[in-house]
Amino acid sequence: MATKPPLEKQSTSIVIASLGDDRILKTVDMLLKSAGEFIYEIIIVLPPKTPIKSLQSSLKSSKQVRIVSSEKKGQVSQRSLGLSMANGKFVMQLDDDVWVGKDVIPNLINILAKKGDKSVVAPICVDMKKKQQIIHRQKGPLEVIRSIFYFLCGAKFGYRREGQLTASALAFWIDINYTESDLVEVDWLPGAIALCHRRDLILNDYFPFEGRAFSEDLIHSYLWRRNGASLYVATQNFVLMEHHLTKRSIAQLHQEFKVKLYLVNLMNGSKIGLCLWYCVSALATLIRS
Repeated sequence: MATKPPLEKQSTSIVIASLGDDRILKTVDMLLKSAGEFIYEIIIVLPPKTPIKSLQSSLKSSKQVRIVSSEKKGQVSQRSLGLSMANGKFVMQLDDDVWVGKDVIPNLINILAKKGDKSVVAPICVDMKKKQQIIHRQKGPLEVIRSIFYFLCGAKFGYRREGQLTASALAFWIDINYTESDLVEVDWLPGAIALCHRRDLILNDYFPFEGRAFSEDLIHSYLWRRNGASLYVATQNFVLMEHHLTKRSIAQLHQEFKVKLYLVNLMNGSKIGLCLWYCVSALATLIRS
């Protein structure tokens, strides 16, 4: 009977783009307690001109933690700096409001070790308060209407769209309650958490917009796949995160549209499908408000 290869200790760099508020302290503490033996370093990247002395003082007992300041404000800019500084064999990008429990990091390392290069893996994100998967299937008559609408925008019909990133830059997540596989290949991964080999990192600042990084994870996923990487969801591994359900404003929707249009141009995709989505979404937003 074959034995599993031993996991490599201190093999993983973790990069966190943060504003430097108190929640980063709890996130780092949880990381070190749950998987400290597998972590080579934790790199926290703060926006420019952010005071770091108090944060350094709070984390001074953690020798694995490095705190640096970025020259440019923005999640992608900060993250790209941290990724370029990472030295571990594996590198995890992580949001500062994601709590990673025991066994998640070693499990993801095991998956990457088996898959080899050109692989990226992420766990399932669970709402910290509700203790359930943040995105799940919708049912009922409205789902039929949604399926028709998204099909017209270029998505696969019905639940077959789960895991898809369409040519019109629309993305759909999977519901783990309807899959029996421990590992599901998808077209895109959320930016909150993902692990890959260091050699497969996307190091450039690929987000050419100011303000909130709407849909940056879709651009990131596309670049990974363009470089030949396969993206996987480890459906038996879970992390907790804060989920604030807020209604999208017209201004936010327009910003998201601009980012999606940029991605559509990168992919040489469908502007017609994207414009259809935008027009219907804008009308729905106006009606709700």
